[in-house]
Amino acid sequence: MKRYPHTTKIQLVVMLAIAALAGRTTLADPTNSESTAAGTAPVKAKAMASTIFEEKWDGIASVAWLPKAPSTEVDKGIHVAKITTSKAGESNVVQVVLLPRTFAGKWVTVTTRVKGDKVSTRPNPYNGPKVGFHFKNAEGVDSYPQSDALPDGTFDWMDVKWRVLVPSNVASGEFGIGLENVQGTLLVAPISITAAD
Repeated sequence: MKRYPHTTKIQLVVMLAIAALAGRTTLADPTNSESTAAGTAPVKAKAMASTIFEEKWDGIASVAWLPKAPSTEVDKGIHVAKITTSKAGESNVVQVVLLPRTFAGKWVTVTTRVKGDKVSTRPNPYNGPKVGFHFKNAEGVDSYPQSDALPDGTFDWMDVKWRVLVPSNVASGEFGIGLENVQGTLLVAPISITAAD
């Protein structure tokens, strides 16, 4: 089952170089939940987190989204990404490559907000609006941790905050947002990804 588009080796090298040069600060955390292999749970007090990725959608590119950056607009004074699909069964998921050394063996927390407009009914429970990762470990095994299922239909801004413990043997990682096998529009507010022991 394909969750995110594949990248070429050249794209991967470019993304790793860009990510290594990026230095950003964290956003405020408006909610409190975490994702593990068993599901979500309240976030407990944790060690000081370091930012491994931040996207403000303000036109100042610190990373390159693949296959291309989503369009942006301003909603209620906030810069947001706008991801659209024109028919049911269509996917539009964009991703960024993350450096494994920044999150291997750590709790990784994602914080953002999303809003949906006329998102069609998903054909499978794992389709629909997406905010998640694709990890590959040293043995070549893929995993796709993601936020709890986001709604179909039209929904107002909702907080998305969750965390996952990344295995220490992770070899590669990508973070993706978008719509999978559904028609509609997804707006995504600024994104912060932090890592802590």
